[in-house]
Amino acid sequence: MLLKVSNLEKIYKTKLSSNEVRALKDINFSVEEGEYIAIMGESGSGKTTLLNLLAMLDKPTSGKIILNGMDLSSIKDSDISKFRRDNLGFVFQDFNLLDTLTVSENILLPLILAEEDKSTFKDKVDHLAKILHIEDLLNKYPYEISGGQKQRTSVARALITKPMMLLADEPTGALDSNSSRELLAIFRELHNSSQTIIMVTHSVIAASEASRVLFIKDGEIFHELYNSGFTPFEMQEKISKTMQMLSRSQL
Repeated sequence: MLLKVSNLEKIYKTKLSSNEVRALKDINFSVEEGEYIAIMGESGSGKTTLLNLLAMLDKPTSGKIILNGMDLSSIKDSDISKFRRDNLGFVFQDFNLLDTLTVSENILLPLILAEEDKSTFKDKVDHLAKILHIEDLLNKYPYEISGGQKQRTSVARALITKPMMLLADEPTGALDSNSSRELLAIFRELHNSSQTIIMVTHSVIAASEASRVLFIKDGEIFHELYNSGFTPFEMQEKISKTMQMLSRSQL
């Protein structure tokens, strides 16, 4: 087991009053190495909060996140950035690329910050660029390439450290349909090569690619759906029906 989440809760308190917002409550699930998990739910359901906790961009109020046997709460604040950089890859909806750096430099940024051996940089970038079909873009700048190419660049940056988990927040949200299909095909290839992926998405099509879908409602896991050899169309139908059921339960 790669990841175990136990009794996870996240409560936000407002500064000007004693009001509390319970974003997550009693979240429990585990992830095996090489699994491809999609997390779905209505806006405000807590799915992005959960992803941010897994990415160590926020801290839980209570509960545990165990990654590869390590309790993430035991990591010192001063060591969190290094641990995240070395073990987790994050793909953002809006790419988060630096326009002052080339595509190649953006991909290499985690290794540069980690002060890795520069002699390995070219081989590592070339390898990922070929997988992600951006080998002709390495000397361009983000403002010179398309949204789909920017997202593939951000995926390369997330993978450059060979992370234990690839975390993606609405990775197709800012892409057109063709670019979305290309990105999902790449995620499929990564999954087939045993990369662990956890993705938050509103897209039924994107979620249908996953091996398991977690549905979150009001900060709790409402349902789990396993992709047991279903066709993409069958999986999309099952996801859509579950989302409809989730919406009806909120009325």
